[in-house]
Amino acid sequence: MAYDGLLPPVFARIHPTFKTPFYPTLLSGVICMVAAAFLPLDLLGDITSAGTLFAFALVSLATGILRYTRPELERPFKVPAGYLVSFLGFVCCLGLIIPTGIATILRVVIWLAIGLLVYFGYGHRHSRLRTGEPPPHGAYETLEQAEEAMRLSSSESTRLVQEP
Repeated sequence: MAYDGLLPPVFARIHPTFKTPFYPTLLSGVICMVAAAFLPLDLLGDITSAGTLFAFALVSLATGILRYTRPELERPFKVPAGYLVSFLGFVCCLGLIIPTGIATILRVVIWLAIGLLVYFGYGHRHSRLRTGEPPPHGAYETLEQAEEAMRLSSSESTRLVQEP
């Protein structure tokens, strides 16, 4: 998201050794530590479950919409009855959110609203797709470069594991 300009450029910087975006990892770790210190475990579990299910629901819905609006896109694999699978995935995820309770659903909606405020307040103005600006300093220039770095990183770690 930072690579596209939807978040500040510092979040796109890649760690030279681990090849991961380390600033968002550190920030989310700190936020999780603070939340775990002050909130009840059952509340954190419900919010995490509902938030994850909501993300899956949106991905399922977007997959079906994208199949309809952009049928020319290359798809590495085919799903029989893709529209039905997409719709059922969306409905099942929402169905699993409902038992978490209205308070949890309200918290997820508030978190979504905060995300939308960040998007419209920062991301919309800075989106690389809209502005055509180059990627931030410290980020990979192309997706191929990022994939190559990940491939090299994983082959290096595989080699280290296999050595006696």
